Amino acid sequence: MIEYIRLRLTFEALSDLQLTFFKGSTLRSLFKTSLRNVCCIGSRNQECKGCICAGTCPYVFLTEHKTETGEDTVLPLAVSCASIERNGFQKGERFSFDMALVGKAINILPYAVASLSNWERHDLGRFQVLISGRDMVGRADSRFRLQDMLPWGKVGFVRAEQVTGNGLRHIYEPGGVFRQPEIQSLSINEKPSPGMWTVTVRFLSPVRIFRKLVDPATGRKKKTLVTPDLFSFEIFFRALRKRIVELARHFGESPLELPDDQNERIWQAVAEVTMNKTDGGLEMLGIRRYNRSLDRYKLYDGLIGAVEFKNVSGCLVPWIMAGEILQVGKFPAMGYGEYRCEFGNQEIMKGEKSHRTEHFLDG
Repeated sequence: MIEYIRLRLTFEALSDLQLTFFKGSTLRSLFKTSLRNVCCIGSRNQECKGCICAGTCPYVFLTEHKTETGEDTVLPLAVSCASIERNGFQKGERFSFDMALVGKAINILPYAVASLSNWERHDLGRFQVLISGRDMVGRADSRFRLQDMLPWGKVGFVRAEQVTGNGLRHIYEPGGVFRQPEIQSLSINEKPSPGMWTVTVRFLSPVRIFRKLVDPATGRKKKTLVTPDLFSFEIFFRALRKRIVELARHFGESPLELPDDQNERIWQAVAEVTMNKTDGGLEMLGIRRYNRSLDRYKLYDGLIGAVEFKNVSGCLVPWIMAGEILQVGKFPAMGYGEYRCEFGNQEIMKGEKSHRTEHFLDG
């Protein structure tokens, strides 16, 4: 069982506002900067490494968490911002997005919420930004200017609400009283849903999954970004399972350990799943992350689109549904790996309406 809370955060444009198509990098950078302002007692340029507070600092725990041996881990944070469909907002207009805190990260919720009021101090233009081909639509190459696409403007925090199975629950607004959230849980080990399922997965934000493949030139295994041609249910499930297991190990009350016979059933079920690409299938979206201060780009390409999986056993359903909250692949804290599912039971619910997440989640 993995505990989590999912917040819906609402902001208001304090000036005319411009964003890019994928907003996760900008929002994550705003959150990190503001959280550090709230938590850090050191100087502005001081590095966290070597700080006497690093072991107990909420900022380090949430954004730069490492293992006991100093290795990077998954972060207990997932930003879901694909619902922000517009790139431009006039002063006074509002927008919302979701943020999930997982496991022990729930304990630093007061710091996270307190930092949101600091967002108004920062102009969006100072942060790294994701620029994709969709930002280029309608722009002639001869007239392209990077500064025309970079975000700018300021936002002010309006309120934080918790997303629950019963709707939205008020948590906090500036000047008000902080309300304790209800802890929710994802039950991976619950009783499998009966029958076989057809699952349509729609990737709402880019998905970056890597797999080690043999390089024909060297004969050695090389970490390769998964493209539409390489994508399969097994690759998707392995990436999803890895994220869930690591979150449970580093941030849960106990590691997620399954009996050998249950693991065997899971991998047998994975091997039986078939895949059909739908609604145009999957495509590789070219994305660059631009650092304004360094004037440099870094490639952040990812998969986007829809795919249909058939013959999905009920024992796989809780894992897939958990991924709707926790997201999948690299950079969920930056808005990557967000997806939504539609379910249809192949045996007992033919012709009936697809089912949604709430049927499989506790709390």
